[in-house]
Amino acid sequence: MSPLGGVGVNLAVQDGIAIDRILAEPLLSGSVGTVELRRLQLRRLPTTRAVELLQAGIHRTVDPAVHGHRPIRPPAPVEWLLTTFPALTRIPARILGVGVTAEHAPDFARREEPTFDGAR
Repeated sequence: MSPLGGVGVNLAVQDGIAIDRILAEPLLSGSVGTVELRRLQLRRLPTTRAVELLQAGIHRTVDPAVHGHRPIRPPAPVEWLLTTFPALTRIPARILGVGVTAEHAPDFARREEPTFDGAR
């Protein structure tokens, strides 16, 4: 995983939430096994692979520009798609920021929503 895009911390937080959600009960009962670990791995793998793919594309585009060989521009088909359909720019942003599989804290780890007056 490259530091490009600063997404390492995003993945770490998402991994932590997934671990909490998937392994909390098995950890409390002392029965974490390979089944739970495999489930966690399969849950996180799509986001990890998608981020790696995006980063590889960014490296191919940015590295030559950083070394003064050409301006920063995406490949022509990608540039056409993003120019023609600007809403598509949300897809890589979502993958980098939230992941393919958005992680949410389990119910027991959520705070109560504050009321209108700020009281809990």
